[in-house]
Amino acid sequence: MFELSECTLCGKNVDALNRVELEGTIVEVCDSCVKFGRAVETKLYKPMTKKLQLTKLAENNTELAVDYGTRVKKAREARTLTRAEFAQAINERESVIKRVEGQTMAPDDMLARKIERFLEIRLKEKYKV
Repeated sequence: MFELSECTLCGKNVDALNRVELEGTIVEVCDSCVKFGRAVETKLYKPMTKKLQLTKLAENNTELAVDYGTRVKKAREARTLTRAEFAQAINERESVIKRVEGQTMAPDDMLARKIERFLEIRLKEKYKV
């Protein structure tokens, strides 16, 4: 069994991605989005799936909550926002919000802060050293 991967540009689920350079950044895109960048490698591949690891922030003894995706989705739905509306409100891509809610992507500190402020929720919890 294989897992479908999501195109960084259009969000379409495909079984293989291409790496292209787009405005100085290497991104993984589907066959139809290759035309928007310069191919870095022509070989198609299946990305390795990694288990999500908790992000530990040593400076303030906090870590990303285990159920961060559920928290984001419930808070967004409680405000009757679609993913697209929420993404636009915090100036992010809808595909990023989808990955955060599905817990296939852990938000970095800046994204977590934007989500926390807008939805008025906590995504980080204190841990004991």
